[in-house]
Amino acid sequence: MTIGQAIKAARKTTGLKQTELAEYLGVSVSSVRKWEQGRVRPAAEAIERLCLLLKTSEKLMVSLTADDMVKTIAESYAGNCG
Repeated sequence: MTIGQAIKAARKTTGLKQTELAEYLGVSVSSVRKWEQGRVRPAAEAIERLCLLLKTSEKLMVSLTADDMVKTIAESYAGNCG
């Protein structure tokens, strides 16, 4: 399972719409859509908030491969170091 698939499954399980999830996270609906489609990985901060909101920390984190986690964290911090 990819991070996008895990986000979508958790969101649907909790009964949230993409718009509701986007509003809670302070991101666009387009961002949520891209995450779920696997086109973009959420930033580390968004992953943490997703885990709290969706109450799926174990499921969501297990669904990430070590490579995805490293890439997500690296991209998040690379954007802050420029």
